[in-house]
Amino acid sequence: MKDKILFNGKWWLICLVMAAIGSLTPSVRADEVIDQVRVQVLSPTLVRIELEGPKGFEDRPTFHITGRNWPGAAVTRSSSGSFEWIRTADFTVKVPSNAQSLDGIVITDSNDTVIWSMPSSTGVTLKCRWTEHGEAYLFDNGDQLGYGAEPEDDRYYWFLESAEGYTQIRNKATGDYIHLENNLSYVECTPVQSHWHSKDWTLQDAGQGYKRLLCRWSGAPDYIHIENLRGYAEHAPAGTDNGDSTIDKWWSAMWLVQGESSAFFSNNRCWIPHPSEQTQAWAIVDTPRYVPALPDEPWGGGYNVAPAGTLNNGWDLENDSHDVYVFLPKGDGRQLRRDFLALTGRTDMIPLKAFGAWDSRWYPYTHQEALAKIETYRSKAIPLDMFVVDTDWRIGASHGYAVNTELFEDMPQFLRDAHAKNVWVMFNDHPEPQGKALEYVEVKYRNDGLRSLFNMGLDTWWYDRNWHTAIIPPDSLNKEVFGMYIYRWITQDYYPNRRPLIMANVDGIDNGYLNRPPDIAAHRYSIQWTGDTTCDDASLQREVRNAVYNGVFQPFAYTSTDLGGHMGTPTTEQYCRWVQFGALSPIFRLHCTAGITRDPWAFDDPAEDVVREYLRMRMRLLPVFYAAARDNYDTGEPILKRCDLNYPGYAEAESNYQYLLGDDILAAPVLSSSKQAVPADWLTDGTGAAGIKGQYYANPTLSGSPEGVRTDAVVDFNWAAGSPAEGLPADGFSVRWSGTITIQAGYDVRLGLTSDDGCRLWVNDELVIDKWIDQPETTYWTSTAYQNGQTYAIQIEYYEASGQAVCRLVYENAEDPGVQRQLWIPPGRWTNVWMGEVISGPQLYTASVSLTQMPMFVKEGTIIPLAPDMAYTHEKPWNPITLDIYPGPTGTVTAVLYEDDGVSNDYQSGKYRKTMLQAAANDVAKTLLITLHPAEGEFPNAMADRAWTVRLRTPAGWPATPHRVTVDGVRTDFETIRRDQNAMPFAVKGAAPDADLIEIQISSAPVKQTRTIAVAYYSPADFDQNNNVDLADLRVLIKSWLKYPGEPAYDPRANLDKASDGLINLWDSAVLFREWTG
Repeated sequence: MKDKILFNGKWWLICLVMAAIGSLTPSVRADEVIDQVRVQVLSPTLVRIELEGPKGFEDRPTFHITGRNWPGAAVTRSSSGSFEWIRTADFTVKVPSNAQSLDGIVITDSNDTVIWSMPSSTGVTLKCRWTEHGEAYLFDNGDQLGYGAEPEDDRYYWFLESAEGYTQIRNKATGDYIHLENNLSYVECTPVQSHWHSKDWTLQDAGQGYKRLLCRWSGAPDYIHIENLRGYAEHAPAGTDNGDSTIDKWWSAMWLVQGESSAFFSNNRCWIPHPSEQTQAWAIVDTPRYVPALPDEPWGGGYNVAPAGTLNNGWDLENDSHDVYVFLPKGDGRQLRRDFLALTGRTDMIPLKAFGAWDSRWYPYTHQEALAKIETYRSKAIPLDMFVVDTDWRIGASHGYAVNTELFEDMPQFLRDAHAKNVWVMFNDHPEPQGKALEYVEVKYRNDGLRSLFNMGLDTWWYDRNWHTAIIPPDSLNKEVFGMYIYRWITQDYYPNRRPLIMANVDGIDNGYLNRPPDIAAHRYSIQWTGDTTCDDASLQREVRNAVYNGVFQPFAYTSTDLGGHMGTPTTEQYCRWVQFGALSPIFRLHCTAGITRDPWAFDDPAEDVVREYLRMRMRLLPVFYAAARDNYDTGEPILKRCDLNYPGYAEAESNYQYLLGDDILAAPVLSSSKQAVPADWLTDGTGAAGIKGQYYANPTLSGSPEGVRTDAVVDFNWAAGSPAEGLPADGFSVRWSGTITIQAGYDVRLGLTSDDGCRLWVNDELVIDKWIDQPETTYWTSTAYQNGQTYAIQIEYYEASGQAVCRLVYENAEDPGVQRQLWIPPGRWTNVWMGEVISGPQLYTASVSLTQMPMFVKEGTIIPLAPDMAYTHEKPWNPITLDIYPGPTGTVTAVLYEDDGVSNDYQSGKYRKTMLQAAANDVAKTLLITLHPAEGEFPNAMADRAWTVRLRTPAGWPATPHRVTVDGVRTDFETIRRDQNAMPFAVKGAAPDADLIEIQISSAPVKQTRTIAVAYYSPADFDQNNNVDLADLRVLIKSWLKYPGEPAYDPRANLDKASDGLINLWDSAVLFREWTG
């Protein structure tokens, strides 16, 4: 059936719901059909190449591809030999005549150079990087995975099949799969069972195109290698050492995947190329190609409930085919990102309220306890907008949608009470599947359940697939992305005039570990969280990396984490560092598991103050976050920008551990605590000999006689899953250390134990730490400070139950555990917001910060719009807006204030407002001209008038205070506010920690009116005591004015009061000059 095209006249409706990409009226584009292949030139930078499906060519929106409206491009078609050429001004698609597949298709640029070719469908080879003993290709050698010098037959070819985010490797000749199920000395290749994890592989990037093959199965989480040349492939875990290097460096464990068609056509996961790669061509595949039920169906389509008996809830799963989209951005990575969003759908903007503070905890709250918790935040002046009730809200606390009335006797009333306190509520849902996701019983159950709580007043859902139960998606889709689709659809359908806020697991990150790329549709869904993490420094490091990396290589805006970690008890210092990162990340959500807390008031000083002050700062920075969120919606740029997005070409800019908020605030979270291992020269074994006596027991209770006694230099052990000594088990052992410690830090210290599992510490026979429990790695501190130079008797007891084994004796400064943090300063001049130091980049820089400080820098020439101090996001209108300005001595800079109603989807249809803010500095005239341009755009209930406050620092080299300030041409008073190093940055009143401020109050006026603030700093040499200027100085000023970038907003014929001595007032000379020159 040739040239058949599936089309529905109302297809644009589902596009609007799924992708919210604006008007989707069909437009003319070039469609060329060559036998069973269709080529659509969608734009000058995007082409679609499609193999006809069982039901014909596909024009309906699919699960992955929602954007069907493209401008097209002018094309010509011609024949050349055995190919059809579809030519545009920039590229040519060459398709074999009488095409029955996509094989052999190439794209050339305007110089006829091949820039992209369709992968072959013959399977792939796996070639070893290690060629010292000849080339080696993996092949199916019976039950074993063998290797040979060259591909001899189909046993050397493999098909890479995606499943649950992993890759299964099937042999072309035998159909057998590579696996480790029996954990033999060799890698197996046999038939498998569908539930085996031992057949699932992660293809880890090893550099230069090579991959490491890592098994998913926890029974053998090993890499494939041929290091020992035994004639068959072997496997070994991470950390395996050959005497020269560990396995992650072995070339014998690195494989080149050649001819990747099977992987290509079955892979719906990918990272977007970095803009600096100057990509010429890059492709994605719409696979599996599933068509959702259209919204003109009687039941409303999508994931609404179709009548019983409707196959797959009305979805069409039967027109799958190879469907490739090739991006041709001509090196413009940002164009590629914009095209990707237009094709696959933009990320939902979240309600403004979701940028406020979240409180979350796995805890069985009652109605009264939950409200009391909210009230505690209010009474302590700690901002709060979102409150999360974890899974205990329901009967059984695990599945179903029946409310636990023992905890919430009247759920609708609880939700009304929370709303009365200006808090939205989220419930956690671990979805127990009733059937496959598109089966009637499951669709009805999920709709009825989620909507039943919406009917009571619930605001939003947390789709949590982190337990053993999850949505069962259609074949070849993963549970993360299809679950997000379900929860978003139902939320949007129930609240059609509200942004469909949900939270779900990040697709590709498992409990903090970035394991695989996300599905090409995953970015559409708003808040994604990284799973159940731990509280330690290493976990914080991973979470910063996750948030930054996800924004670079996918347009993810709202990657979020359990602040403080899901498991373990952070130290006060660690807690403060988590909070500081959270305050300058897209989502601030404190969270933990059962039996522990993340309440700010539960930690030692200064934790509560840190939470309060950083959250208040975050609330003031809402205009910055919100403008960045809009930019992400429009362009895919992340809210947290890795520095190389703005400063390409610098290796240091590629760090995932610092970032830009917007373009001009540089943040570098503190990633490690100040705790240090107690060194060997502090310890003796009680007899005066160096070291500490250790007694090791082959049981977890310190019972009986020790299995061995030895002197350990230090107590600083991470045995991982191994044994601490020969003759001792890897699990179920215990240790008692005893000796003395002499404090030699140069300051008083607190002692601590980092332990997984139980630990105790005695100092001078006093039990000061007692945590004899099974636990993940956690650090505990003494409440007592121990004096420098003093010696104390110590005893440590430790037991390991199972899993990881860690025990460390550590210390920190008892006064303020400050740290040093190295970071990279980009080009330009950047102000340390705490110290006021100005650093010129590019350079590496070491910041010294106290526990209450996180390294932050602002680029010279920056305007930061700030909202008022608020307890919750809608407590006050953004009036006045405070402009926190860091001017340079020269140049013009701009910023944008973005506003919409903060709740609805009207922002998608043009109902928003932008106000351009501009500051122009003239170093010769020592004048700063600030222009607040008329607001452009409108939305319902937008304020008509606004006041402003300007808080600026004096540019370098200028006089300390202005000579004169005018607002809209009228001379205006200003206030000089002296620096206070104890103040918080980005304040709207009071002092700043970095510099003296000039504060100017600007009265309310219509937002559509231009406002001009002229701040004139004159050198004393330029004017006399009567503010008059002589002719020579006037000539200098006239020269500067000729280059002046702005015009003052006052009548040029006003105030011409010439002095009797023949001199003219400095300001009035400017008026005359402008009048004379027109």
